[in-house]
Amino acid sequence: MEPMAVPVPSSFPEDFALYWAMLAFGVRARGRTLLAPDFDKHRVDGLTLGLDRRFRANFWRLPAALWRLRHSRVTYARAMAGFDAVLTPVLGHVTPPLGYLAPTLPFDTLFERLTRYVGFTPLANATGAPAIALPASLTDDRLPVAIQFMAPHGGERTLLELAYALEADVPWPSLWATGGETGHRSPGRAEPAHGDGG
Repeated sequence: MEPMAVPVPSSFPEDFALYWAMLAFGVRARGRTLLAPDFDKHRVDGLTLGLDRRFRANFWRLPAALWRLRHSRVTYARAMAGFDAVLTPVLGHVTPPLGYLAPTLPFDTLFERLTRYVGFTPLANATGAPAIALPASLTDDRLPVAIQFMAPHGGERTLLELAYALEADVPWPSLWATGGETGHRSPGRAEPAHGDGG
């Protein structure tokens, strides 16, 4: 195992956020065509409205941002030369309490929380790299922790082999176990409801 530098420029988070904002703009502008004839753009949530506003204020930056995002595929491929896979977290922190990501929060607060929470997955989204998220452990409070493996383009087989090997060697932790122990889920059991968003 050895560390690998992040293979994208420092502009990547802002570029990806602008792309995300463009999608929200598209939904508001063309929702009746893209989603349903009865789509009402006045009833979208605060996150979509905030992203739409963000895009309208920064749309002139889109061509350069899209070019850099597209080029990230090339820089990722170069960085992965000599690596079979890269290990990262899936999320920035454990499952937050109810309300932490509520759609009723002010846009700036919600957007900052979301980008900190999901900061590890956009690289695969932008580069088209294969990635897999796997359960890894439970915290002392029994909240799930997951890991992500990313592979070079075309490396899906490597990711599946890693997943099978890890599951065989260290069975996935389960919320089904009783008495604070982890273990496999019993077949055919109904899934319990969890109120913590986890």
